[in-house]
Amino acid sequence: MSRSRLFTRETRLRRRSDFEYVRACGRSQAGRYCVVQVAPPRVGGRRMAVVVSRRFSLRAVQRNRARRLLRESYRLLLPELSDCWMVLRPRAPIRRCTMPTVMREVRELGRRLGVVRPTAETGQTC
Repeated sequence: MSRSRLFTRETRLRRRSDFEYVRACGRSQAGRYCVVQVAPPRVGGRRMAVVVSRRFSLRAVQRNRARRLLRESYRLLLPELSDCWMVLRPRAPIRRCTMPTVMREVRELGRRLGVVRPTAETGQTC
């Protein structure tokens, strides 16, 4: 899937009812840098959302950087992900970390939740 078509309206969680479904029917894991919530899809396919509120930071630059880090982690994990609806929420320490660190954590949290499958090349999840 091309990068421009990766985060279209159809591939994002947008409605309040979708977020309530993930919260009510899904599972979550919290790490140092983010919280990952997953639920089986109501309608087929993968969908995701990154939720960054003002409570995270009053500075838009910091909120946008956290959003970019989590969105890129999701994009890179896409070949390893099973079909699920996923909500990613950053935590305060993400402000001081790098992309590889965030990627490792999102992969590990996804593995714990059972949505990251082994890759075809390596046969491993990490």
